[in-house]
Amino acid sequence: MSVALGLPLALLQLALMLAVAPLLAGAAASLRARFGGRAGQGVLQPWREMVRLLRKEPVLPADASALFRSAPAVALAAAVAAAILVPAFTLESAGRPLADLLVLAGLSGLSRASLVLAGLEAGTALGGLAASRLTALAVLTTPGLLTAVFAFALLGGGSNLFAILAALGGGDGIAHVAALLAFLALLPAAFAATGRGPVADPAARHETGLLGGAAAFAYSGRHLALLRAAAALELVLWLSLLGNLLLPFGLADARSAPLAWLLALPVWGLKLAGGTALLAAWEARGSAPRREWLASACALGALAGLAAVLLLCCSGQGGV
Repeated sequence: MSVALGLPLALLQLALMLAVAPLLAGAAASLRARFGGRAGQGVLQPWREMVRLLRKEPVLPADASALFRSAPAVALAAAVAAAILVPAFTLESAGRPLADLLVLAGLSGLSRASLVLAGLEAGTALGGLAASRLTALAVLTTPGLLTAVFAFALLGGGSNLFAILAALGGGDGIAHVAALLAFLALLPAAFAATGRGPVADPAARHETGLLGGAAAFAYSGRHLALLRAAAALELVLWLSLLGNLLLPFGLADARSAPLAWLLALPVWGLKLAGGTALLAAWEARGSAPRREWLASACALGALAGLAAVLLLCCSGQGGV
């Protein structure tokens, strides 16, 4: 792949994700309200809120350090870096050599670590609770995440995400079953990272994703806007990743005809729309998620990932 093709595609994907992220967050909130029998907010409300917050000066604690001030920017930078690496509508990108599942996990860990340190830096009970929640989520979701990465690496001959998607498109029945099990292993990590689903804290705020409602009190103004932008972008990343892993079709490459490139964007949009609708319907199902489900969901995810690894190894398809 030439740089003349890969770099523009990477920049185009990043621009599209940044533009779609607030709209997708607004659509999820609107659908969640409508499924619950309420009018809800408009789809453009997150955009308006971020513009309003960007115009405000942040109010910081008197003893806030550079670490506390930079945590929102670090979280957004990690999400932007992941947006360049995660394939959305194409299998060709300048970030392909670095699009490793372990690299993506590391970027997510970097974002989480910055927010944990910010919560501890606040020096309050709420900040400590937010930091402990984030570390607990990391401990519980890591086994399922690692087993899923190992299973997908066995399927694709490595942990490069582009190679994995290319392999999923031409696998047999056993590979498809293993991919589905590995996909199920990723779900608890996705729900926990975005503050949604059965593993989410009922008190967490969807607008700030990983940070959650308990620590959002510490940020205001443009810092809170950065956190909301990072949370919205992270939602797009997870929906794109899960959608392509579950339905690995509609991705264009350098050998595709021009029509395939035109069709790749609507297919990606349909995956995002379908994932958003399913997520909103799940969140509005009538009962609040219980925190006690967290350990059970993560344990089942780890078992699903382990089953995928064993299936591939026993069938002779597990070779990296």
